[in-house]
Amino acid sequence: MKVIGVGFGRTGTMSLKGALEELGAGPCFHMIDLIMGERRERDLPYWVRIANGEQVDWHEVFDGWEATVDWPAASCWRQICDAFPDVPVLLNVREFEGWYASVENTILAVKLAAQAGELTPDANRPQPHPELWGVIEKLIWQGDFEDGHTTGVFGQRFASSGLPLGPEFRANTYTTGRQGPPSIAIDASGDFVVVWKSSYPQDEVFAQRYASMGEPLGGEFRVNTYTTMSQSYPSVASDSAGNFVVVWHSYNQDGALEGVFGQRYESGGSPLGAEFRVNSYTTDRQSHPAVASDASGSFMVVWRSSAQDGSAYGVFGQVYASTGALLGGEFRVNTYTSGNQISGSVAAGPEGHFVVVWSGFSEDGSYDGVFGQRFCAIPPSVMPPSALTTTQTTCQ
Repeated sequence: MKVIGVGFGRTGTMSLKGALEELGAGPCFHMIDLIMGERRERDLPYWVRIANGEQVDWHEVFDGWEATVDWPAASCWRQICDAFPDVPVLLNVREFEGWYASVENTILAVKLAAQAGELTPDANRPQPHPELWGVIEKLIWQGDFEDGHTTGVFGQRFASSGLPLGPEFRANTYTTGRQGPPSIAIDASGDFVVVWKSSYPQDEVFAQRYASMGEPLGGEFRVNTYTTMSQSYPSVASDSAGNFVVVWHSYNQDGALEGVFGQRYESGGSPLGAEFRVNSYTTDRQSHPAVASDASGSFMVVWRSSAQDGSAYGVFGQVYASTGALLGGEFRVNTYTSGNQISGSVAAGPEGHFVVVWSGFSEDGSYDGVFGQRFCAIPPSVMPPSALTTTQTTCQ
């Protein structure tokens, strides 16, 4: 053994495998080798035993391998390092939001499709052995993601001077699994609401309301009505009176992978009407929404949509009246359509003025740049576009 890679999957491990093999540290073990590698029939029984908690001889497990990266070995890195104490350890990392989105759109999507019986076999590739699903579930989903290394949602109030108001507080009452990432909105009186994704036993959206002094208003509550599969990536906005709207993306609810859904609430926390679908276009993926509300309660939702603008992801939007009625139809935000336009965020000004910003690939001539579009009045009309990128030499 020449190199032990301890980084999670979706951090560039396939490229790392190729690089190590090119540099002479090969063959390098990777999850792909258990899925379709020539040695999978030999190697899989060891990983079934490992996933079941049995003791193994790690030198025997890696007999014939010169390096390892990716799962499932990354789930057992401590034991592997103990077995090979003199071997260099390589930790490959990736910024969290990009990693999380990659996991959500690839291996998590496969997991959810398999659970729903909707995973379509690829006739051109060997199919994973049925026992491999158990290895993945036990070592990755129940191991790395549910072994106590979980997250909660925490907050800190501040005065206008920047001084803390009271101690740090935990927003989530339920603490099993992963809670987050969160979103927050505040009304004119200082009352606020926090929303987040709770990951156990499945992904759902939860919320907690607070008074301006920081006291909880009622208990934690579930936002989504539809509870099949996964609901995640919530965003919340409030008007000046405390009425608020929560949006999120939901897997398979609109019939085609992710769709964007929302729920309106009055200031006391009671739902206003039923859960509603935001996106009109339902082919492929509409996900990662953001929402903003003006003082009167009119609000705008933006999201990324796959292939709708003719090239990878584009940013789309929909405006609503304070009553929840549609104001016009769904519209494309970005003018430039080559490559990915993602990570949309929206803010509201007075009288229904909105500004949307996003990350656009290669439009500024140097990888990702940050771009924006202002909208005025309702239904939205376009103000002159503005490129918010000021430095065009690297990613902003």
